[in-house]
Amino acid sequence: MSLIPFGLAMTVYKPMRKKILKSFNWIIGIAGLGGSLYSLFHFGHWDQWRFPPLALTLALIAVTIVEIWCRAERLRSASQLAGKSITFFQAAWANAVGDLFAAVTPARVGGELSRLAALSQVQMKTRQALSALAIEGFVDHVSLGTLIGCTLIVAMIDGIKGFSFLSAFTTLCIYIAVAALFLVGFVIISRRKKLDCSIEDIFRNPRLLFLTIVHHVVRVGILPLIIAFFPNDMAPLSVAMWSFIFIYGLGIIPLPSGGGTVELSFLATFSGTLGAENVGLALLWWRMSSHYLYILLAPLFMLAAAFKRFRTESIPQKGEVNA
Repeated sequence: MSLIPFGLAMTVYKPMRKKILKSFNWIIGIAGLGGSLYSLFHFGHWDQWRFPPLALTLALIAVTIVEIWCRAERLRSASQLAGKSITFFQAAWANAVGDLFAAVTPARVGGELSRLAALSQVQMKTRQALSALAIEGFVDHVSLGTLIGCTLIVAMIDGIKGFSFLSAFTTLCIYIAVAALFLVGFVIISRRKKLDCSIEDIFRNPRLLFLTIVHHVVRVGILPLIIAFFPNDMAPLSVAMWSFIFIYGLGIIPLPSGGGTVELSFLATFSGTLGAENVGLALLWWRMSSHYLYILLAPLFMLAAAFKRFRTESIPQKGEVNA
């Protein structure tokens, strides 16, 4: 058999394989997002939808603004450590792009890849962008480990009602395994000078850890804030731990946006506490404010970035004007 036809076939096959894989990823993403939306609207009693009370609405808006600000400032600080300064808008835009693609890819794997691509569009070198994201990941795991440990200690001492130690312990074990792999990898890579920063540089910048802790506390605190508006006998710390499990524990499920598992887990957890008449509405408010709102904000940031880039390119340079 001649190698020439085989080589031609492989040349044609490689681009086709990339297109097929890309199409498959989009199909999986749409299917997972569709499953999540179906569970949300079917079990969330969409026909009974009403907007949250004014006080809760203002609180959720404030929480969202704080969370977006903390994440953008954290990425700016990480980028500066990596040797590149970016604006607040560029950081917020990169995070928004990451939120969108994380929601439509299995296990949120597309989030960091899309943020890497977004950072490369603001004149960041690949090494700098990888360093910034690695710094974020390191601080993420350190802050989350601290928050989990403190929460479990308080819960064990106080014996909080409605707190599932088995679920919390299982989630903690999974988290520790994933975090340990990341932290070990980060230490090895940083020691080999593959990144534009070191662990010592990170700990010399406590602002990074502060912004990350505030980001996680605010993100996890959305659910206790919503549940507090319904009659229930669950302790806020217990609700916060469940919120952590839903957001971070179920994030490892290889389905885009959880594929409906987050919504079903929410209903199984709070149906007995909130009752059938309230649990669907609480699910809608929480899922819309903690997940789908960020997906809806992403196109706005992308349009704003495109408009800003268009205006920049349409303004003639000094040399062009003088000519």
